[in-house]
Amino acid sequence: MDREILDSVAEDLFRVLPVIHRRLLKVDLETVNKDISRHHYAIMRMLDELGTVHVSAVGRSLMVSKPQMTHSVDRLIRLGMVERRPDTVDRRMVHLSLTSKGRAVLEECHGVIRASIRTQLSALNDEELEALSAALRKVAEIGSRLA
Repeated sequence: MDREILDSVAEDLFRVLPVIHRRLLKVDLETVNKDISRHHYAIMRMLDELGTVHVSAVGRSLMVSKPQMTHSVDRLIRLGMVERRPDTVDRRMVHLSLTSKGRAVLEECHGVIRASIRTQLSALNDEELEALSAALRKVAEIGSRLA
């Protein structure tokens, strides 16, 4: 593989990812629930996508330290959004899963985020939106092959 191309892609990612986070995904989720942060949303979204997951796997995937993960999970449990489940084989292992309340709040958050993204992207014309959509689909396709 050409090292220059790899470095170029890395630089493009360093430039694009903050733009996505700061401009498109920076949404105040307090309108849904004053206790839910973007970090909590990320945990809940991962649980929604993967089902029951070990706590450390969630932390590794989101690049969150163990103490921060414990604090966040404890808060989500107190709010009734997430529940701990012991592993059926190894009782020392603890898994997390989303509760029905957590799913409802997550759906509400999706709606708020979707509306915010719609508002932000409304500044683009149809041609730009189609090009962006095609590029994002390609990135998702390539990303699925990397894992």
